[in-house]
Amino acid sequence: MFPELLEKGLTAARDVTFEPRPIRDVVWVGMGASALVGDYVSTYFELLREFEGIETPRVRVVRSHRIPRRADLYVIYSYSGETTETLLAAVQAFRVSSNVLCFSKGGTLEKLARKHGVVHVKLIPGLQSRSHVPYGLAASLIILSRVCEIEDRVSEELRAASKLVRERTNEAERWAKETAKEMQSRIPLVVAPDILQPVLTRASAQFSENAKTACLTTPLPEGLHNVFSILPQASDLLHGIVLEVPVDKEYECYLNATRSLLERFSAPLTCVRLDWRPSIEPLVLATFYIDMLSLELARERGVDPLEIPIVSDVRKAMRERLLARMTLPSPEHTRRSPAP
Repeated sequence: MFPELLEKGLTAARDVTFEPRPIRDVVWVGMGASALVGDYVSTYFELLREFEGIETPRVRVVRSHRIPRRADLYVIYSYSGETTETLLAAVQAFRVSSNVLCFSKGGTLEKLARKHGVVHVKLIPGLQSRSHVPYGLAASLIILSRVCEIEDRVSEELRAASKLVRERTNEAERWAKETAKEMQSRIPLVVAPDILQPVLTRASAQFSENAKTACLTTPLPEGLHNVFSILPQASDLLHGIVLEVPVDKEYECYLNATRSLLERFSAPLTCVRLDWRPSIEPLVLATFYIDMLSLELARERGVDPLEIPIVSDVRKAMRERLLARMTLPSPEHTRRSPAP
C-alpha cells in the first residue's frame, strides 16, 4: 500500500488549484502524523537548499494550538479534520492571514476552509492517520513545489521513490520478519544521520502505536555525545537499528563509531544500508523499512497494530475540554490581510 499511496497522492495533487506566489516562510500546523508530513517536507526542502542550491521555502512545523503571527503561508493539516489543537490554530490563522492552505479528509477543518474561502485539499479517506503519511507527503510536496517551480522534479523523484519501494519490498519484508524475531522483548534503539530526523520521529511513533513498545531514537552525530552513555547499564534491554546512509565521509565515521559501541556492549545490532542522494528517495525508503519492522514486531508480540485506546481516550477528553473554549469567527469578522 505504501507505494500506491505515494502515487495516488501525486496524482490527486495535480487537480488542486493553488496559485503560487513568492513564499519564503511557511508555518505548518498539525499534530502526530499530520505534523510529521510537515517534517518531511521541511527536511526535503532543506536538502534541496543545502545540496542543490535551490531556493525553497523554509517550513516551520508547529505542534500546538499556538501559532506564530507572521508567515507567508499557513498550512493547516489534520487528517481527520477534527484535531482540536489544529482547529484552534486554524482559527488564529484565519484571523491573521488570507494565505492559508488546509489539508484533511473532511470534517470541521474542511468546513472552516470553505467558510473562509481558502484552498482545501481533500485527503484520501478510510485510513488510520499514521497510515496516510505517504499520500499526504506526495500531495503536499507537489502543491508546495509549485512555489519554487520544481514540480516536475518532485514528481519524478516521487515516482522513482515509489518504484524503489516496490523493488525493495520483498527484501524489506524478510528483513523486518527476521529482525522482529531477534528483538523479542527488547526496546528498539533507532540510529540515523540527522538528515533523516523525520524518519526517527516516525520510528518513535510507529513502534509506540503499532507495536506498543517504547522506542529510543537518536540522530548522528548528536547521539555520540549523550544517548550512548546508557549502554553500560541498558545494553541488555536494547536492540540497535542503524539506518546507514553514507552522506559523506564524516557520517561514515559516525556510523562506524555507532556500530563499534553497540558491539562493545554486546547489544544486538541490525543495520540497513541505503544509498544517499539529496532527494526524497532515502527519506521514503528508510521510512518504509521502519514501518515494516513496527508492523512485524506487533505481529511477533501478538498485539493489534491498529487500536490505540489510550491515545483515543486522551484525545476525546482533551477535545471536550478545549472545544468548550473554542469560538469560530465568521468570515465578515475575520481580518483578511495579505501575508507580510
